[in-house]
Amino acid sequence: MTTTRYVPPIPTAEYVAISREALAVLSLVELTANSFRLMYTLLAYQDPETGCAGLSQAEMGTLLGLSAPSVNRSVKQLADKGLAWLLEPGVYQIHPLLTGGKMRAGLAAVPRIESLDPERFGERLRQRYEGQLANLGIGA
Repeated sequence: MTTTRYVPPIPTAEYVAISREALAVLSLVELTANSFRLMYTLLAYQDPETGCAGLSQAEMGTLLGLSAPSVNRSVKQLADKGLAWLLEPGVYQIHPLLTGGKMRAGLAAVPRIESLDPERFGERLRQRYEGQLANLGIGA
């Protein structure tokens, strides 16, 4: 017996505009592939007035074909990086830099997005690659 999970429709057909500055910042945030996919999903499901996305973690898993632990890790990573965070069950605030300044009224503080400067980003990737080669017994 197969069960079908509910997937809510995208709330609007309006375009989502993301500034070049926001894209530049996103390109320097270290995220897993699943976290990037979740970020794009939250952007697609954001309310055009508040910049909030109304999705449960079960709905996220259904949309992305991810297990509950994978969704949970991705949600945590987005929150740790300051890109999106839980406001209440099933409602996530996306950072105003990514929503054109839109955010739910009454929010006291907006976290800083944790990104790397370009030189450090390249260095960290190189170190990670060298570590992977060392684990395989291959010299860089």
